[in-house]
Amino acid sequence: MDFQLIEEKVSRKASHSRVIIGIITALFAVVLGQIALQWHYLQSAFVDDGDTRLSVFISSLSTPSNVIIASSTLQYVGYILADGLLVGVYYLLFNGRGV
Repeated sequence: MDFQLIEEKVSRKASHSRVIIGIITALFAVVLGQIALQWHYLQSAFVDDGDTRLSVFISSLSTPSNVIIASSTLQYVGYILADGLLVGVYYLLFNGRGV
């Protein structure tokens, strides 16, 4: 009977670890996507439109709406994943008992 209980706890911890690693990987991918989006936009602002400081400034003010929407969406998805991970680890740490 004790071996079954130990085996159940070990398998539960392994499944929790997979979920946590999956969420961390998804969070990394979201942040990497946001960095790539910003890198692409800044490259176009500085390299393509970067004749003078004024042209770079004007280019940075005229951000396309799809870039703003994509960046905001990635940012909010990152917040949701990070908060979900924090709450999930807290729940696992205290075994659902609360503080």
